Amino acid sequence: MLVAAAAVVFAGLLSGCAAFEEIGPTGLTDLESGDCFNFTGPATAEFDHVVQSPCAASHDAEVLGRVAFDEAEYPGTAWFNGVLANKCNRVVEDYFSDVYGGPGEGLWLSWIIPTEASWDEGFHAAICFAAAERGKLRGSVK
Repeated sequence: MLVAAAAVVFAGLLSGCAAFEEIGPTGLTDLESGDCFNFTGPATAEFDHVVQSPCAASHDAEVLGRVAFDEAEYPGTAWFNGVLANKCNRVVEDYFSDVYGGPGEGLWLSWIIPTEASWDEGFHAAICFAAAERGKLRGSVK
């Protein structure tokens, strides 16, 4: 069972990111479903990149998908948290649709949301991810 958690805040766009095949710093705008990564600091802090990791290696989280938004004005953290609890659960259903029994036990669901500055720079999406309730993940959550 996945447990919803508070949002992680994305601080801004990172230009000149490493190609996704490479291991290392990756801009949040480049994350795709199935990508595994490590945070560069506390998951509750603002940040603009993560460190991509092979899913077979020990890592903090796995991207389950993105949720795009059409709102013209930045809706705010409280709005994102209210909407994403439901929307990220739908992303989970889609991500595990081909896996018998769905996600395993011990996973924690959360999301990365844009800040107002990154929203103004054009990043209008949230990233839904799964992490271990304790410790690190090893292998894909599928």
